[in-house]
Amino acid sequence: MNNKKETKYHQLNERIEVLGLTPKTNYMLSYAGYNTIADIIANYKNLFYIKNMKAKIIEEIKKGLVDKCNINIYNENVDELRELNLSQDIFYYLTCHHNVATLNQVLNIPRNNLLRIKQGKKVVSEIHELGYNFNFEKKKKKEKEITLKTKLYDTDIYNINKRIFNMTIEELLKLSTNPKSENSLYMIRNIGPNKAKKIIDIIHSYGFLFENEKIIKKNGEKEINNILENLYQKLDLKFISEEFYEKVITPEDFNTNYFVLSFTKLVKDLNEKKNIYLTDKEITSFLYKKLLNNKKKLLEISNNISKKLELKKVNILK
Repeated sequence: MNNKKETKYHQLNERIEVLGLTPKTNYMLSYAGYNTIADIIANYKNLFYIKNMKAKIIEEIKKGLVDKCNINIYNENVDELRELNLSQDIFYYLTCHHNVATLNQVLNIPRNNLLRIKQGKKVVSEIHELGYNFNFEKKKKKEKEITLKTKLYDTDIYNINKRIFNMTIEELLKLSTNPKSENSLYMIRNIGPNKAKKIIDIIHSYGFLFENEKIIKKNGEKEINNILENLYQKLDLKFISEEFYEKVITPEDFNTNYFVLSFTKLVKDLNEKKNIYLTDKEITSFLYKKLLNNKKKLLEISNNISKKLELKKVNILK
């Protein structure tokens, strides 16, 4: 904090209205407990915690303090940060809340100071877009392994949702991946389908499965094939032949094929109803095998027909 002139004691005790702020800003500050100039100066680092606080409002407060009281609550030597072209909200958050002026100081901000509030997550995102990593991320990468006792803030899940910030992987795995389950991952506030899928994918990348996913994994690949085969056999063979066998010629055809997409959706609906879990990879692998077997059979039939035709020609010539 930099004072251009010595601030008189009585100025600090004056109410915020003397700063000439808009009624909306006055209301936001007073509602948050900032009634005097002294309140703002003593707690200026917490201004960004106020609901609906924006960079424009911070600039308005800053201007009021400079014009009326000759007080500057920001670090003025921030040319290096300005050159990064960060968004206005993030720029003021860093200079106000963390009092930093250089990129190196930004990268040294501790993880716990960054990731508990919305602006902190935006800082991480913008710094990543510039191609930099925080020092706490570099340390995280050096860790030998991730175990069941690992806290989520030590994993790649740390910036997805702060409500599961202090959970361990073991505690997270007890939640269900079924959106309709009572103890579902989706029931946590602010976790929608996209965030849930990211969390599930990260957990799988560490080699772990959620409790409900383990049900289907107990008997291994044989059990998976049995479930898919039973479902497959219930479908109309003519429909399979016309929409799947005849229309899939290239890998690109497979990825966009109507039958493949329909069958995948059918299996996922089964996952939800019976609380089991089959991955997209397992479903596509099963369908690939079915397609290859069909192609082989057609090839065998074609070869047999060709051989019979050749024999008939030989007999005719004789």
